[in-house]
Parts: sequence; C-alpha cells; structure tokens
Amino acid sequence: MKKVLKKKIKRIKLTKLFNVFNHTIDVNQDRGFTLVLGENGLGKTVILKLLKFVFEGDFMSLTNYEFERFDIYFDDFRYSFFGTTDDENPRLIAKKYDGNKIIEVYDFLNNDEGENFRQSNLYKIKHKRNIYQNDFIDSSFIDQGELRYLINKYLGNKFVSQIKGSDRWIDNRSNKLLTTNSVISRYGKYLPSRLAKYNYTPNWLQELSNKENIYIIETQRLRTRKGSDNYIEAITNISDELAQTIKGTLARANEFATQLDRTYPTRLLTKINELETISDSDLSSRLDALEERRKRLKEVGLVEPFEDDIHRDNIFGAKNEKSTENNELINNVLLVYIEDSNEKLDFYENIANKLEVFVNILNERLNVKKLQIDKERGLEIKSTRIDAKANNKNEKITKKIIPLTSLSSGEQHMIVLFYNLLFKCESDSLILIDEPEISLHIGWQNKFIHDLNRIKEITPFDAIIATHSPDIINDNWDLTVQLLDE
Repeated sequence: MKKVLKKKIKRIKLTKLFNVFNHTIDVNQDRGFTLVLGENGLGKTVILKLLKFVFEGDFMSLTNYEFERFDIYFDDFRYSFFGTTDDENPRLIAKKYDGNKIIEVYDFLNNDEGENFRQSNLYKIKHKRNIYQNDFIDSSFIDQGELRYLINKYLGNKFVSQIKGSDRWIDNRSNKLLTTNSVISRYGKYLPSRLAKYNYTPNWLQELSNKENIYIIETQRLRTRKGSDNYIEAITNISDELAQTIKGTLARANEFATQLDRTYPTRLLTKINELETISDSDLSSRLDALEERRKRLKEVGLVEPFEDDIHRDNIFGAKNEKSTENNELINNVLLVYIEDSNEKLDFYENIANKLEVFVNILNERLNVKKLQIDKERGLEIKSTRIDAKANNKNEKITKKIIPLTSLSSGEQHMIVLFYNLLFKCESDSLILIDEPEISLHIGWQNKFIHDLNRIKEITPFDAIIATHSPDIINDNWDLTVQLLDE
C-alpha cells in the first residue's frame, strides 16, 4: 500500500497575541527545522501550544489564550482561527480558505450543536479578566459533576486517570497530559453518544487535525506525573520505560525466533535439495558480518555475549578437498544458519539504531561518566574515574554506579530530551521543542542541531524549536525566525 505523505505547514501567522503582538513564522520545509528566536514574554511557548491544540483536535483549548487570529498555511489551503480579544464578546471561529476564497466556516460558540452542550450542565465557559502568567491567559472551563463522573465511569483507569481538582487527565496508555476535550476526542467512542456534541467538530476540521502527528517537548522535563496523584522524577521514569521497551522487544524477538526454529528442518531440507553455490570466502565474510551485528547489539545492551558452537577453523579444516558435493552441502547448511541468525537480529535493528545514537550523543557530553544500557534496569550511569588504590593493588577495578537522580540538572535535561526525541516521537511527526537550552552547557547547545540531524536519519521528523539562545542556533541562522516586540 502506497504511503500517503502528510502535508507540511508552510507558514504560521498570529495576529494580536495578548492583544499586542503580531508574529509571522515561515516554516523551513526543505531542512525541516525552524528556530523561533525571541525574548521571554513574546509568545514563543504559546505558539507551540496553539499548534498542539489544533493538531490534537483540542480546539476549545484555544480559548485559553487571547489572540485575534491564528493562521496556519499549507501549500493548498489555509486554516484560520478567530479568537477572543474582548472579554465581553468571546468567540472561536474556524475558517478554511482556498486562496482567498472561504470554503468552510465553523463557529464553536454559536451553532446548533455548540448551543446544545454549551447551555447544558455538561459545558459552561467562563471568561475571566485577562491575567498574564508566563505567557498564559487565565480562563477556565467549568465542567464539574456529571461530565467527570461519566468519564471516570466509562474510561476508568483503563484509559485515563483524573488529576484531582482540575480539568486535566493522564492518558494511561501514553502517560501524556490531556484536557477533558482531548479525552473525549481521543476516547469518545467509549462514552455515551450524547457526549459526542461536547467535542463536536466538522469533518474538515478533523481532517486538519490529521495533517500532522504532533509531539511537544515542554520546558518542564525533569518531573512527570505517575498516575493522578503524584509526580516521579522523569529520569527514573524514562529508565523504567526503556527497560520495559527492551523487555518487550526481547519477548517479541524470542517468540519470532521460536517460530523460525520450528520451520528450520523444512527449510534446511529444501536448501539441501536445491543447493546454492557459495564460496568459502563468501561464507566467511557473512559470518564476520553476523558477528559484527552481534557485537553491536551487545554494545547497546540488547544481547549477552556468547560463543557459537561453530568454529570456522574446525569447519573449513574438516572439509574434504576431494568431496566437492560434501563441502557444498556444509556451506549450504551454514548459509541457512546465517540467514536465520540475521532474520532474528533484524528484529532488533530499529531499537538498536536508536540506542546507538542515544548512547553516543550522551557519552560525547558526559564528563567522567559513561551511560550504558541495561536490559533489566534501563539506564545505568557509571563513573569513569579509576580508584588509584585499587589500581596499585592490581585489584579488579569496579566502576561506581551513579544514581540517576544524582546527576546534575543539565545532565538530566539532556538525557530526558534526547530520550523523548528518539523513543517517544513517531516517524514523520512535527515535534515542538520549547527552550532546549535549559540547564545545558554552551558546548552542548552548540551541537544541538547537529544532534537533531543524527536523530532525523533514524526517525524522519520536522521540528519547530522555540529558543532565546544564540548558542542553540550556532551557525544555523538560515533556519531562524526572530519574534519582535511589534
């Protein structure tokens, strides 16, 4: 089946953000990275959040922010959202344009479906006086009682867990933070049909949401919610997640290996009946390549070192120079073994690529420490310092394991950031990264775009990066859009 390529954003335009700022961002479609540079308070974070809400289908969350107009341009169409700049006249209207022609209109606050639920006890909207708090406008959605009861009743802990006293939920499948709108949009099919109107959107807006896979990496990276009532250190959480991911991969690989082994006799007999001509040198090269693959998987912590019962000196030395047929048979038996082994190792290829880049990037930066992957524990950090006393006594040197939470905030930010980029983001996603420079050494900042390119070779993605650090930009000023106070 031919893969359908998603349309890419061409331009973003925001008019009268906070009733003050006008911003236009031309997205770099060629290289895939757009760096949005600006001082604090100009709305960099808000732009990322608005994009997130649109492409997650959480349109009503746009009303949390004060703006006159939010335009998203594609090569073929433009989508515009007209928001609220006057507390006395709240609005949220979406329009789709083909050139300058309006072809679709939807008024979220004034339509038959909207009126039905907006006037009911399931949904009320209250606009407060605008209060600026770290680029946010404080407005609130009041949807207590029945709505929360129904979500808890039908979705329960299987899908989401409510954060006490708020309009926020934890998605128990992805561990992402969701609004009530997002919960209904994502899991509405499991809820009573009458709740469909709560999050009603026309098909053309739902299609807009499907134009981009979105993932946002926010500034608060070092703590994450565990369930609904407490937080856990993000570094600990990702270590546990990684261990579970590796265990899941190993389990699936073992299951595949078992299935492959069951068919080994049949495939071997087929090969014997249809012998292939292969030279000793070709066979030896394939065995060398197989060992290199195993060595690589060992280095990233996926497999244990082991010795084959196959010793090529014994094999090639035992061949009868006068028996060409027998030698050909041995080579074909070994060929089946090599092909089977490579098929089994193919199962690890994707995660091995990610782990290799992850480990290499981090170990290029960690000082007197080394990151390793342990398939049982996930991340493991060891000191590279050598105990002089132990060395003088010719004792076996055991490198000290450093607790993950003892790492500096910069080291933790770096590990969490690159873990999210490599293991959380789907291929062909639009990744929104807010202030990647937080707690990072200037040298680490300078290498950031280079590191993104290394990751992009494994998992293709585009990124819009909000920053106020020239060191993140480094020599990539051609990718930069500067927000001005105008």
